[in-house]
Amino acid sequence: MCIEAIMSLFKPQLPHPEEKPDYSRFIGSFNPDDIMDDWLLKWEVPQEHWAYWLDYKIVLSYQYNVPALIWTDKNEIWVRPEWCNPGVLAHEFAHESYSLLTETAKSMFEYRFNPALQNDKLLKFCYEQKPYMRTSITEAHADTYRYLGQKTPESLKGFYPKLF
Repeated sequence: MCIEAIMSLFKPQLPHPEEKPDYSRFIGSFNPDDIMDDWLLKWEVPQEHWAYWLDYKIVLSYQYNVPALIWTDKNEIWVRPEWCNPGVLAHEFAHESYSLLTETAKSMFEYRFNPALQNDKLLKFCYEQKPYMRTSITEAHADTYRYLGQKTPESLKGFYPKLF
């Protein structure tokens, strides 16, 4: 066995690796509600919060050049069909969860994020692998949940209302 193969055995693995876009998907070729169900189960969202998330409508659209957008005031997620997957929903719903925090709680998340980043090997690995996390604290919040799910550091889980 080569040294790279041996070293890969010790490399952290993201609990929810990024899904590639599925270009065989188009509007009308699949039911986005099935993707919602998949997210609820794979990210182990507590059942007592399901009704909150199921109130969101997934709108498949080619209108935007980004994979997805969330409209919290409309309870809608607009997503390109090829990007409609549980990980993209997890990221967008983490934005909604962040919007439920008070301004004080948002500041506290930022205050606690850096120590968690230093002390949690999986979070540090994710942060190093996913440069989008470094664009803003809100993207760090969303991508932490998107890639780590239940493996999010315990010190941060309280900053994800209705997801844990």
